[in-house]
Amino acid sequence: MEELLHRLAAVFKFKEEWQLEKTGLSSQELFVLEHLQEGEKFRFGQFARKFGLKPSTLTGIIDRLEQKGLVMRKRDEKDRKAVYLVLTDKGRELVAEHFQEDREFYQALLKNLTYREKQQFLDLLTKILPADLGELLPGGEEK
Repeated sequence: MEELLHRLAAVFKFKEEWQLEKTGLSSQELFVLEHLQEGEKFRFGQFARKFGLKPSTLTGIIDRLEQKGLVMRKRDEKDRKAVYLVLTDKGRELVAEHFQEDREFYQALLKNLTYREKQQFLDLLTKILPADLGELLPGGEEK
């Protein structure tokens, strides 16, 4: 079983490396873009807390995304101290393309499964994957 899980991890590592080569964006940068695309309006600190990122890490990610023209920091007109993270048009286009590539990748990965097997697979993933990834670490530690 461990060998198969390592092979599965290698598949996702391969995908991550391909995306880095194609877009020039790290998996963390893509992660941030994906969650900003979901439409929820995030303040900087709120985003860091919700997705388990250190504020200093998020600052570096946002700085790089901003330099690439994918994200901008927007001050709240009523509360000048509040800074919201917003995708630019270029950022939205990149995320839409990324989501399409993800769909194609997952379809290719699961193409040998029947509809019923895909449903069983999804049911198992739902049972396996914890809400907090820190639960997977030895002793259930926080990252």
